[in-house]
Amino acid sequence: MSVTPEKRGMSMSSTHHTINVPPRSSASSSKRSDSENKPYHKLISYDVIEEKSAQQLLYEVAQESNQVKAIEKWWAFNEKLENYIDNKKYRKQLVNTLDDKKQWAPLHYAVFMNNTFVCDCLAGKTVVLDESTNEKFDSKDFRCDINILTGNGENVLHIAARSSCIWKDHTLATRGNDESSFAFIKELIKRGADVNHPDDEGRTPLHLAVMGNHLPFVEYLYIMGEPDPVREEVKVILPWADKAVNFARQHTLDNRTPLINAVCHPSITIDIVGTLIDKMKMAPEDKVEQIQLIMAFEQAAKGRRPKFDYLHPIIQACEPDIIGQLVHFPCRYNNLKLLQWLIHTVEQNRASCKLNALDHAGYTPLLTAVFYRSKECVEYLLKLKDKIAGQFINEKNQDGENILHICAKHKKTEDLLEMILDRAASLKLHEAIDNNGNLPLHVAASTNHKSVFEKLLPKSLSYKKSPFSIRNAQGQTLVHIATKAMPPRIGPDRHYVEKDHSSKEKNSTREASDEKDDEGNDEEGDEESKDRNFGLPILACIYNRFPEEREYLQIFSKRNDERQTCLHLAASKGALKIVKFLVEKVQLEIDTIADRRLTPLHLACQNGHRKTIAYLIEKRASATLRNAELHNCLEIAIVNQHEDIVKELLTLPNWRDLMRNSHPVKDTEAYDTPMRKLIRYMPNVTIWMIDRNLTRTVGGHGDQVFKKVYDYEFYQDMSLVKKWYTKGKDSS
Repeated sequence: MSVTPEKRGMSMSSTHHTINVPPRSSASSSKRSDSENKPYHKLISYDVIEEKSAQQLLYEVAQESNQVKAIEKWWAFNEKLENYIDNKKYRKQLVNTLDDKKQWAPLHYAVFMNNTFVCDCLAGKTVVLDESTNEKFDSKDFRCDINILTGNGENVLHIAARSSCIWKDHTLATRGNDESSFAFIKELIKRGADVNHPDDEGRTPLHLAVMGNHLPFVEYLYIMGEPDPVREEVKVILPWADKAVNFARQHTLDNRTPLINAVCHPSITIDIVGTLIDKMKMAPEDKVEQIQLIMAFEQAAKGRRPKFDYLHPIIQACEPDIIGQLVHFPCRYNNLKLLQWLIHTVEQNRASCKLNALDHAGYTPLLTAVFYRSKECVEYLLKLKDKIAGQFINEKNQDGENILHICAKHKKTEDLLEMILDRAASLKLHEAIDNNGNLPLHVAASTNHKSVFEKLLPKSLSYKKSPFSIRNAQGQTLVHIATKAMPPRIGPDRHYVEKDHSSKEKNSTREASDEKDDEGNDEEGDEESKDRNFGLPILACIYNRFPEEREYLQIFSKRNDERQTCLHLAASKGALKIVKFLVEKVQLEIDTIADRRLTPLHLACQNGHRKTIAYLIEKRASATLRNAELHNCLEIAIVNQHEDIVKELLTLPNWRDLMRNSHPVKDTEAYDTPMRKLIRYMPNVTIWMIDRNLTRTVGGHGDQVFKKVYDYEFYQDMSLVKKWYTKGKDSS
């Protein structure tokens, strides 16, 4: 008989659910005890347990792998629907709704659990409930779209490829010949499931089938694309079959074909790789897209497989020029076994493996191995025959950097440097410059790699010209580079933005502890201070190599193209420890004047480095010296709006000398002064300065004499500005 939800007069009893009709005589119900067959009356309310909605019940039945229990749960779900007036419309809504957890519809869960009963119900078929009684159920009102998508764009075939229930008995030995499970997938395809649909990452079901090593699924998709007259009937049922041949050429959004996913699998074989490469060709005589072969080889290089014979089809399909690019990938991932296998394989098929092939950045395989600290590959390449290794050790990349430049860039390359220097010394690679005019020694100074720096110094290697006097393209010598050095950026930008923001907050909230800060006692634990003084070890290394003052002073007194010494550079970046080192140990002139008549104090005021300013003034740096624009350090701080520095300068004993300055305004007869700049740029500081420096109180409220005396020198300055201007000019 045929049973429908509207016409049925009876329903199944259940071990877990209460049904409103007597039990059917089925195999499942005959095993129940008499107490289980008694009707239940819902008289007690358990408010702790929430009553499940029809949607929840539908998801539960879809996730049930036991078919008998699935039928029982389906009737509990169907009973719940009787509470809704618009039953038919609500059913359509339920079966097409995605859940919140995985963004899956009930059909997706049913496919994943290999639940054929629910899949048949959601396909609108008439399903058999009990074969012994031929009891049937018409589920046409529960039919949903076979191509309904998950939240990430997957359809039922993607889910089938992922399913652990469908492929639980699949092994390489049995080749997954579970006919019932695979028949389930064929049924989905016959119902119209789109085998060509890409998910949000551009992956078709074939991609996932290859990733899961589901060979029957993969073979079935390929067979459907073969022009076999026997399968013409199938092609009528499957209108997409003529496109199946394109599966191997389909790309994900990140340009990955099934071949790239296949080589990642631990059970990949040479036959699968060869088949995929053949299917990627439009015609047998065509060539495979070379970038896909390169990407597939890179994936293999990331792994640590003991054998690489499955890569033979890739090597054979590569063009001669591409082989040289493949050598870079074992060097990138320090995969020595793959590197040896590749060289041996290529030499068997071709004349020789190109070990000097350049990649997109001009790196040879040896340079790539050094850059990524692939010690095993570097050692192997250097131990090859001299006619091979010696010929390529002096190669440069697009930036003009040789192997020593690259060693100097990165930490943990000291052991590599020892191997390289034995061969590089005779080639004078330590004297080669890159496109920016930097020696390897310059690069080591900029990265603060002290051990590498010491190995590249003149006593270790011979130089035609002293490297301490050689300038790069920016006119910088070693001491300039070390002074300006900063740690490399290795984290996300957010880290550096937050660090800069926190440092500004610290600078804006200074309290009594500032006196301790000014002495530099807390510099050791300050991360910002470590960054600014990053190059101090290199400067100390240079200083310690020369016991005589005339030797090291000549090196540290060198000027760059802007005639700035390393003291100017250190003051400009606020590197207080380096400033102290240069002033106290090296004993550089503290008021050295560079281009634009800039002193170290001017640069510290310009960039707002409060501690450095305090130290320079303490060491008798002149605060009244003027730059080329006739601004003294107070005016420089005002123009750059460093309020805390302006206030401190106005508390100096010679604050009046700082205020007594002027310069002509361009194209006018007027003069500008520090007071006028204060009013324009910092009105609040102006009020503070007037109250503190220009106001004097005589007596008090209880005294006979109580008055405030104002100093008008900087208000009524019309007759003084020219004098300040000429006096300053004469004194400077």
